[in-house]
Amino acid sequence: MNTIGERLTELLEVKGIKAPELAKKIGVSKGTIYNIINGKTLPKQDTLSNIAKELNTTIDYLIFGTREYKDTLEKQLLETFRQLNYDNKIEIVGETTKLLTKQKLEKSR
Repeated sequence: MNTIGERLTELLEVKGIKAPELAKKIGVSKGTIYNIINGKTLPKQDTLSNIAKELNTTIDYLIFGTREYKDTLEKQLLETFRQLNYDNKIEIVGETTKLLTKQKLEKSR
């Protein structure tokens, strides 16, 4: 992923958040978020900071793609996952997919 928009899109998908929902949470228009996603504009510093905070990431990741994990649980999960063999990784991906589906269903109720 090379652009802020691509990284933002990925984070929104991973977090299960829609662009208009993010816009509302950080106090900008949904057009602002869509313009960032589509590469039509770069976010202002305060908007970038608010996006990073809301999506539990860093400004560095949004701008440069460097991943510094703010969430120690996420870091621990990734480190543990990397130690698994391929078959166990496939099993974990399957289980997390099930959990995400369940979470999305519960959220839509």
